[in-house]
Amino acid sequence: MADMEVPYISDDVIFHRAESFLEEFHPDNTLPVPIEEIAEKKLGLMILPIANLEVFCEISGTMSKDFKTILIDEKTYENQESRTRFTVAHEIGHFILHKELFEKANG
Repeated sequence: MADMEVPYISDDVIFHRAESFLEEFHPDNTLPVPIEEIAEKKLGLMILPIANLEVFCEISGTMSKDFKTILIDEKTYENQESRTRFTVAHEIGHFILHKELFEKANG
């Protein structure tokens, strides 16, 4: 996987993919977007708090190799609602934009 090259995706393409995502998964466009519910109920992802993820890995969240679980720092998950929502949305972005690329790389 070290030789895998992730293609550049322009801000415009990302914006339009995000708009399409919201149209499909949250068409009423109310705020806040129920991002955790979308992740779990509509995308079938598990959100799994991990103790000390940020301390040991210096990240607040990541997507599992099999693209089935969003791992998130336990303290962030329990104490920082806005950061949790951002992290879940960010990882869903990887799920939407890069899943096929990583599946090919991981065989």
